[in-house]
Amino acid sequence: NSAWYRFTPLFSGVAQISTAGSNYDTILSVYSGTTGSFASQGCNDDANATPQSLLNVNVTAGTTYSIMISAKNNDGGTLQVTTTLPVEKKRRSQRVSD
Repeated sequence: NSAWYRFTPLFSGVAQISTAGSNYDTILSVYSGTTGSFASQGCNDDANATPQSLLNVNVTAGTTYSIMISAKNNDGGTLQVTTTLPVEKKRRSQRVSD
């Protein structure tokens, strides 16, 4: 039993994906590329001594990533997925004097 999601970040940086709050044992994997030529970006099982997963992945703006969340024991249940994506860093303005 697996669920698939896709995302394309607007900004480069670190994306965090978590299945905390799910009521079953999850395995979380992230891939770049397309079906048939996926490149693994990371995998996690049992983060922080819990049966849920947590993964931090370096992402590049404009690149599409696929998330696969699997039930470890083929049991399934209620899935909760939380993602935190990179945001644009605000530039500080400086006053220039003559």
